Amino acid sequence: MQNIALKPLDGQPYLLPRVALLLFLFNAEDELALWTVVTGSLVQQGPLPVPDLQALHDSCVDRGSIPLVQHLQRNFPGFWASVLAPFHNQAGLMTPYDTVMEWYDRLQVFERYPDADVFLRCFLEVLKNAEDQGLATLPDFLAHWQEKGEEEKVPMPEGIDAVRIMTVHKSKGLEAPVVLLPWTDATLKASDPVLMEEDGLRMVCKNGPHCGRVYYEALLRQAMELLNQFYVAFTRAREELIVFRTSAATVRNELADLEEMGYLEQPHTSAGSIPSAKGYRLYVNELMEHKTVTSEEAEKITSALGGRMQQIDQVVARAGQMASTLVGYPAYAVADHKQAVTVRRFELIAVSSDSFIAVVMLSDSRVKSQLMHLQLLVEEEHLRQISHLLNTHFTGISAPEMNGHLMSLSDQVEGQWFLLLNQVVDYAGELLTQAQTQQVFTGGASQILKFPEYRDADKAHELMSFISDSKEDLPVPVGGAPMQILIGPENVNDALKDSSVVIASYDIGENMRGLVGVVGPTRMDYATVAARLSYFAESLSRMFEKPRELPPGEENKK
Repeated sequence: MQNIALKPLDGQPYLLPRVALLLFLFNAEDELALWTVVTGSLVQQGPLPVPDLQALHDSCVDRGSIPLVQHLQRNFPGFWASVLAPFHNQAGLMTPYDTVMEWYDRLQVFERYPDADVFLRCFLEVLKNAEDQGLATLPDFLAHWQEKGEEEKVPMPEGIDAVRIMTVHKSKGLEAPVVLLPWTDATLKASDPVLMEEDGLRMVCKNGPHCGRVYYEALLRQAMELLNQFYVAFTRAREELIVFRTSAATVRNELADLEEMGYLEQPHTSAGSIPSAKGYRLYVNELMEHKTVTSEEAEKITSALGGRMQQIDQVVARAGQMASTLVGYPAYAVADHKQAVTVRRFELIAVSSDSFIAVVMLSDSRVKSQLMHLQLLVEEEHLRQISHLLNTHFTGISAPEMNGHLMSLSDQVEGQWFLLLNQVVDYAGELLTQAQTQQVFTGGASQILKFPEYRDADKAHELMSFISDSKEDLPVPVGGAPMQILIGPENVNDALKDSSVVIASYDIGENMRGLVGVVGPTRMDYATVAARLSYFAESLSRMFEKPRELPPGEENKK
């Protein structure tokens, strides 16, 4: 494995609840460990029934001197019996490794946190190695973890799409494309007590300017240490270094202000703050940088289109699947008519003595054909006469107008040939009716399963069903804007309230436009999706620039 960095296991949010569980099983009076287990996302968002977090908090505040473990047993017996009792009753009888493995299984940890698989399994490996070293009891392992837990590391691929949080000391020897360095306000302090001697009298006093050389030497040591830390931090970035000169208190205050203004929100009590739909809208409107596709992405899009297609339906049907592949999200495509569709031209081509092919070219350049059978013998001359009649009276008009013209010709056309004429006109009317109905093609609905926002099976199933089965309700922008972004609640349909939709339009020609949309979580990479979708739409517009025509008819032949 190349480009490997080592990431400390200690302090990982996925692992903290496991260690807390072991601490509680070792000492049932460790209420901090028990509370960490009970209120953590593993339990609160897990498959087992749990009490409401706010109700749990309120009851525990009012419990008085009753130990937390007894309070849970008495007031939440169902929760205690299903979640904690199986482990509490066997505390000391199972090894730490077996305990954690059973914990994983009961809470379906691997299934719920696939992105953390490497950390979860690494912690199991630490438990197993400790067991092999004779540290198979709770007190032995916890003592080992207390002493060596910070040193346990897990290999991490350098190119992983994630943010690493670590101290400056732990970053030594590591690199990253982008490094963010907060809280660089450096304040030198030398107030620790020092031993001073004056006139043979030794005394311990608070360090300060009055201590003279001792004070300034302490300041110098601090300054040197800070410079060394800054040097390490400033040399970790390969491409970009971002430095924030802000105190932690200022950051907390600013985050609180953003939450009050509605730009941040907490999904649940124990979670951190994340951008709200309002926050993402501010980003898209004011902060998002315009991106362009790379040459490799452009080549990929061009190759995917595979040259000019002859049928608009084929293009639209494939556009959704191709867009999904290019951006990594579910996508859909639709052809939208700016004006009413009519028939531009008819062609009747003889196949046998009692059958022919009716070819209909619509005003949006789509070409349709159908084999038709008759109860009479048909000659090519008859087909040419009927074709002339069709192109004279039934082009450039709507389906109801076609029916009116057909009735007006009933007295002018012989009965058997009127049946042939009626058959072709009926077919053309069906095509016009279908053309006015928007056809929506979807692709990549299963792509949503790779995003943590849709790990809930019911939520994922609802969205996938909506994309696949409720195509007519997918957003279609109004107006002539080439790009539109709908974030969370801005979507009308309830199934999309927790998702975002990016829609791009392209010109098909002949009073017709195409639309391609992408559905994903509100935290999607809007700039990248918009750039790729825009280039994809522009490529489709260029593909449709050259008009398509039927082969010349008999009337055009010399």
